[in-house]
Amino acid sequence: MKKIWVFLIVLMSVSFAASAAGKRIAIFNPTAEGLSAEEENWVPSSVRRRLEANFNDYTTYQLVDVQNEEQIKKIQKNAESFTHNQDTSIEIGKLVSAEIGIFSNITKANGKYILSTSVTNLTTGVRLSSVTTDSVAEAVKLFEGAGSSVNKVTVKICDDLGIKLSAIDLYVLLKGQNLSDKDQISMAQEEISKYEKKQKELEKQLKEVSLSTELDADSRKAKIEAEKALAEQQKQIAAERLERLRLQQQRLLEDQEQQKTRTAAQREKIEQAASLAEKQAKLVRQQKIDSLSVDNQIAIIEAKKQAMLDIHESVLNQEKFIKQSANEEYKARCEAIDAEPLRNGETDSKGKILPAVQQLRKERKLEIRNEIEAKALEDLAKIRGKTTEQEDSLFNDIQNDLAKLRARRTISSIEDARILDIGNYAGDKYEWDTTVSLYINDVKIFGQNANIAYSNVSGKNPVTPTTANANNWNDYLDTVDLYDYMFRRKVPAITLEVDYSIDAMSDNYPSMYKMTLYEFRFIDTISGKVVQTIIPAKSSYRFSVNPTVDISYYKGAVSATSKNSEESAHDSSHAKTIVSTEGIKTGKDVKKRKNIDPLYDQTKDGGARFNLGFNIGRAIFEDYMDDTDSGIQLEGYCSIPLTTFMFMQMDYSWISIPDKFGIDKHLPSELTFVSFDLGLNLRPRIPGKPLNIFILGGAGPAYSDHERYKNSDALFAYKGAAGIDIPMEDFWCFTVEGGIIGLDDIDPAPYAKIGVAFTIPNFKFWD
Repeated sequence: MKKIWVFLIVLMSVSFAASAAGKRIAIFNPTAEGLSAEEENWVPSSVRRRLEANFNDYTTYQLVDVQNEEQIKKIQKNAESFTHNQDTSIEIGKLVSAEIGIFSNITKANGKYILSTSVTNLTTGVRLSSVTTDSVAEAVKLFEGAGSSVNKVTVKICDDLGIKLSAIDLYVLLKGQNLSDKDQISMAQEEISKYEKKQKELEKQLKEVSLSTELDADSRKAKIEAEKALAEQQKQIAAERLERLRLQQQRLLEDQEQQKTRTAAQREKIEQAASLAEKQAKLVRQQKIDSLSVDNQIAIIEAKKQAMLDIHESVLNQEKFIKQSANEEYKARCEAIDAEPLRNGETDSKGKILPAVQQLRKERKLEIRNEIEAKALEDLAKIRGKTTEQEDSLFNDIQNDLAKLRARRTISSIEDARILDIGNYAGDKYEWDTTVSLYINDVKIFGQNANIAYSNVSGKNPVTPTTANANNWNDYLDTVDLYDYMFRRKVPAITLEVDYSIDAMSDNYPSMYKMTLYEFRFIDTISGKVVQTIIPAKSSYRFSVNPTVDISYYKGAVSATSKNSEESAHDSSHAKTIVSTEGIKTGKDVKKRKNIDPLYDQTKDGGARFNLGFNIGRAIFEDYMDDTDSGIQLEGYCSIPLTTFMFMQMDYSWISIPDKFGIDKHLPSELTFVSFDLGLNLRPRIPGKPLNIFILGGAGPAYSDHERYKNSDALFAYKGAAGIDIPMEDFWCFTVEGGIIGLDDIDPAPYAKIGVAFTIPNFKFWD
């Protein structure tokens, strides 16, 4: 009998899982208790988005957009407990075209956050699952990162609904740390295969949607492309983790082989040193003051930006609905007027409508038009009034969060062991091959060789067999062996600290950030002393966060109405659209972005020089002069980037040497020339916007009105210069330049100029 019951339970689970395929599910915005006004603007929407993403990634349910949030909130408010009330759930089910609904509540008490979630059948009101997570200290941990409250809820709900999650799905959601290296390698391989498969599916969907003529095709395409970019990034993360795990396993196996050759005394000495380093590292971890990690700070900023965008899109959707409803009402009422039967006094002898009656009907239509339009505009104003405050609050919060993010910070290898990778010892160089890396959201932003010297680690000078006696040589080998053991087994005998800061890029690069590096410090964990300091080889790196969230609409937000009240309405067969979908705007169209490698943009502070400029200055001629004097020089130029640090420039210059200066008449009184230049530029890192230092040289044809040159067919000029561009605003800079100008048989004349230059927006070099 027991076996039969087990069989029936299994059969029911399988049946439910099979029936889940294609079922429509609605995930409602969570309610909240105890959240601050600022948190209510972004925390509930962030939790909902993560739930939607998880159900999209790990189940076969079809997500349904919830359009009636306001009405649903009223129903929930009237119910004592919307998560358990069958009648309430059924009433909500009638408003959405979904069979299953997920309801959540976020509670904040004593500074901690708890997420409660239930799943309800919206056709029967029966609760299918319910879960309450443990409290977390930070709101971001409700939805961000492996092991977040939302991920735990996802695992529990899938279990209750009979949805089988694979081992790799569970690992990605919860990131269990009790797995062996072998299991982690196997899962990383499986994870890479999973994302490759997902990319192929998304490619297929992209081809289908590209051929679609449906109205929402563009938005669907943008969503699929964002999912594809995220899958690519996740695949790269898994591949990088797989490579790291394999290298770590290889080094461990090498040390296990070496351990067999060590004496008992050597093993004991090594294990004691490793144990002491581990103990000290544990104390350092305990003493560390907990603060919001940079990953979480960026996650909060992006969540608030997404909340802003959600509000904006919600307003646009509501506006679209109001406009459509207004136009439909206007058309229906106009048709009703046209359908009114004509009475005897309203027609002429031929039965045609009298012009006065026709005019009266047009006036009635105009009154209806004005009435409906006024009501629509009033409704639109109410919507904007409710959401503007939320958008303003979120935008100000984002700016404050970005200011905190810019602060110089330090990360330690004790917090994140991935940032320090110590490889094999190079006996010819007396140092360990060492790589310093930094990760944001599990994405490797940069990696640089920063080898650790034997003398710095051990405090002893290295020796060779020819310069040391047997005891010194053995002591040297034992010391290398000791540190080799600890480095290969990830014992934190040496701690790395990296100083860096992060700043958001301009609006031209949404969800893109720039990391600035300052210093790498290697510290003896036991003594706490700095044993080696290295300045990074490259000062800045760019990285982006997926999915990209563009809130540039906010800066250009305007309110405009298209009102043509004086224009008379046409007859019903040509009923005019009274509230245009273009007539009322809440923001500018998002401009197309320059496609930048989100992970490894190797340009330094933006790339090569791209200027349109004008300069004025003096040229000092000494050749053929009785007295040294100067001439006025005017120049216009255009510089175009060739590579990151190289540019091409074309100059048009005019130099005048007025007679009143008393200059020897052998000199031309006026000189015009065009030169074609090649230059190099670099941008040293300083506080604020980076300077641009450049050098260039060039030559070209010239013309002079002096008698000695008038008949010359091949007058030739050349120049060499150095200068600096000082950025003033995003689109222009102040330029100082000095150099020499040469002309055939006249000795080179030094010159100095100042001017202004305008940059091309997509190539500006001070982001």
